[in-house]
Amino acid sequence: CEVLFEIVAGGTNEAVAERMGVKLPTLRTHLMRLNQKLGSTSKSDLVRLVTQAIVLEYRMRQFGSMDPLGDVSPE
Repeated sequence: CEVLFEIVAGGTNEAVAERMGVKLPTLRTHLMRLNQKLGSTSKSDLVRLVTQAIVLEYRMRQFGSMDPLGDVSPE
């Protein structure tokens, strides 16, 4: 989860690795595993997935259950 937060915060891989206090190859391994688990192919995909999850969580808290298209489900 920390890796995702740092990626969303932005910057180059080198900057992210430095903020996390890890070596660049370690960060690349984390990115590779995240991509495999989440089915993403890049850092921008990871940011998109995190953003979608945050928006979905916000909508659910504001409006209750939602369908995948973002429309409020009938109650």
